[in-house]
Amino acid sequence: KQENVEWVEPNYVYKAMEVPGDPYYDRQWGNIQMNLESAWDIEKGDGSVTVAVVDSGIIPSHPDLKDNLLQGADFVGYPDSQETLPKDYVKTDDDPTDETPKSAGGSHGTHVTGIIGAISNNQGIAGVNCNINILPVRVLYPDEDSGMVLGNSWDIIEGIYYAADQGVDIINLSLGGSSGNEYYKEALEYAYNEGVIVFAASGNSGDSEIIYPAKYESTVAVGSVNSNYKKSSFSNFGSDLDLVAPGGFNSNRNSIYSTWGYYNTDTETTVSDEYDSMPGTSMATPYASGVAALLISNRVTGVENIKERMTSTTVDLGAEGKDEEYGY
Repeated sequence: KQENVEWVEPNYVYKAMEVPGDPYYDRQWGNIQMNLESAWDIEKGDGSVTVAVVDSGIIPSHPDLKDNLLQGADFVGYPDSQETLPKDYVKTDDDPTDETPKSAGGSHGTHVTGIIGAISNNQGIAGVNCNINILPVRVLYPDEDSGMVLGNSWDIIEGIYYAADQGVDIINLSLGGSSGNEYYKEALEYAYNEGVIVFAASGNSGDSEIIYPAKYESTVAVGSVNSNYKKSSFSNFGSDLDLVAPGGFNSNRNSIYSTWGYYNTDTETTVSDEYDSMPGTSMATPYASGVAALLISNRVTGVENIKERMTSTTVDLGAEGKDEEYGY
């Protein structure tokens, strides 16, 4: 109230933001775009959350992942599994090792897993969560004829039921196709009713139609943006899209850098300590799964609560509210 006082304000205390010391962290533009350094000042993951990566399997000895990995299971190639209903799943074995050779692109599942939960401040990169449980569920395999990594819906559905029955919190589905079926829908509704939130890739063909299983209402459909916050040209879009996250450009140069490896078919061993860049909604989806895991660690519970928190606090990149290219 004195005449010679123009203004008064607190002398605020500031602190350094959480910046991991991993040697390849500077290649992870997606982490900056997702504002993870501010998030890590609040929550880094506490080891209580489990994410099932239903994918091509894992390179189990990767040094940037192995301490966060659970045993997992393999559903590929069991010849009699379709004699039962998929909810009565029959595992091929308990080894989710990815058998994808370098010629077929290497381990897609390992790349996805690193985005969610690579261990920080050690080597390589930093995942969205440095302390998390990853359940690898192998449902995709390298197809020799096409040179692609493929999987049939039966194996994938079995993997969803299996993951839900293991009590996971999140299922990541960086996969999909143009058709769904009633078994798919039932499996995803089962996971939802078990309190599991499922994130699924919108697709990589640039079409105005979301692929399955992301198209189902019981999933969170995730599209891709590049480092300029623009929709990636390959990212499928449409009214069913919920969110977008970093997925990169068509070229590897500006794509998502993560853990990687491949299967050496000559020696039947895995190359386990590699890193590489991949573009796609497959990479955007684990970014969303990773953020959900941080929320659960920070005691945000319930599928709808998590989805509402994520959709209501995102940066709106398109038209106000929900739009077809960016979701919320």
